[in-house]
Amino acid sequence: MQNVLKLLAHSYLIAIFMLNSPSVVAQSAGTVLFKSGNAIITRADQSTQAIQQHDAVLNGDTIDTKDGRVQIGFIDGGKVSLQPETIYKINQYTFSGQEDGSEYALTELVKGGLRTISGLIGHKNRERYQLAMQSLANPSPPLATLNNQNRRMKLPKSVQRLHH
Repeated sequence: MQNVLKLLAHSYLIAIFMLNSPSVVAQSAGTVLFKSGNAIITRADQSTQAIQQHDAVLNGDTIDTKDGRVQIGFIDGGKVSLQPETIYKINQYTFSGQEDGSEYALTELVKGGLRTISGLIGHKNRERYQLAMQSLANPSPPLATLNNQNRRMKLPKSVQRLHH
């Protein structure tokens, strides 16, 4: 169990370090396919704007759905549907158009709910597609990191117990 927690903490720290790289922050991660309500997006430079359909979603962006819903199509063909009252961060989403070992997805559910369908990232190496979840009481390290398992996201037993 301690090894798993150490691995999660190291993965989280590496992702945060990589966010400071200008090449990661500037890359497009996907596009807004659908939006309803008053959702907003906060860019890596802390500027905010109302989300519109077809807006680009970039590495480093944080989406707050407020009372609305947002669906994002990612550059690898993956999709995520965000429920009302959800805050979702795109820490890193890198895909060159093929599975060459450089592809990586690390997103973070700060609060709320989502449904996700993975794209090409994670088909060969499941550890390359991760969804981190924060504890609002203690946001660092993440409460859990979910990996792509057979194209479905599984909740670790340690987190399942918290919700029963």
